[in-house]
Amino acid sequence: MGRTRKQLVVKFRLPGDRAAQAAKIQDLVGKDLREARPLFPAETEAELACLFEVDLREKASLKRALASLSKDRQIEYAHAPAGRRPL
Repeated sequence: MGRTRKQLVVKFRLPGDRAAQAAKIQDLVGKDLREARPLFPAETEAELACLFEVDLREKASLKRALASLSKDRQIEYAHAPAGRRPL
């Protein structure tokens, strides 16, 4: 069985420069971050354009990353993605 990926979904309160927002996630999460990228890179609708998918390193602490992200007022929410399974 493969490794479980540590991921988060992060939503900024307002749309903005996506590179700057990815850099903000990097600053907040620090060494635990593997990559932060827009969830919908071509989207222009504000609600969807504010969403990022965040990959954490294998030994990263989800709790620590969530705590760091929740302290920033620009971020509306951050959470682990919901698990998906067949019905």
